[in-house]
Amino acid sequence: MGDSLQHLDREITHAHACGDKRRLAHLYAGAAERFAAEGEMDRAAFLLVNAYVWALDAGEDMVAAQARKVLMEMGREH
Repeated sequence: MGDSLQHLDREITHAHACGDKRRLAHLYAGAAERFAAEGEMDRAAFLLVNAYVWALDAGEDMVAAQARKVLMEMGREH
């Protein structure tokens, strides 16, 4: 898992450096799914909030809606 986390970190860092909001939304959403599948719900929620914010900023309505839905299911959004 270490190598793939380092890869994810590099991808996120690169997307931030490029200002690629759409990519950030998708990267954070994917990372949240991964951590949720591993039972790391606090990490997943943190990443979902990031996915939600970047998706809203990028106009990625489907990603934003899905992130909000999952956050609501987790009791992290009202």
